[in-house]
Amino acid sequence: MTNGIGKCPEWLGDLARSEWDRMAEKLAAAGVAESVDVVEMETYCRAYETWRRAEAWISENGLVAIQRNDKGEVKSITAVPHVGIAKAAQAQMRQFLTGHGF
Repeated sequence: MTNGIGKCPEWLGDLARSEWDRMAEKLAAAGVAESVDVVEMETYCRAYETWRRAEAWISENGLVAIQRNDKGEVKSITAVPHVGIAKAAQAQMRQFLTGHGF
C-alpha cells in the first residue's frame, strides 16, 4: 500500500505514476486515502497524463489548424483535436478532485 491507496499500476505512464505518488500523499494528508477506489485513482492519473501530453502538444504546435487553398488563402481554421482531448481529461480530473474534497 502507498499512503492508504494500492500500489501504482505498472501500466501507467511516467507522468501518471508521478501524479499517483503526489495525489496519494495529498489524499493521505486529507484523511481520505482509504476511501479512494483504485480504478478511480487509475482513471484520474491516466487523465492527468493525457491532459499533460495534450497540453504539451498544443504548446509546441498551436491551438488551430489552418487549411489553405491552392493560392495560399485561408480556407478554414479549426481547433486541433488536442484541445478537446485536454478539455475532456480536465473534466475527468475535476470530477475526481471534487469528489474527494479538492
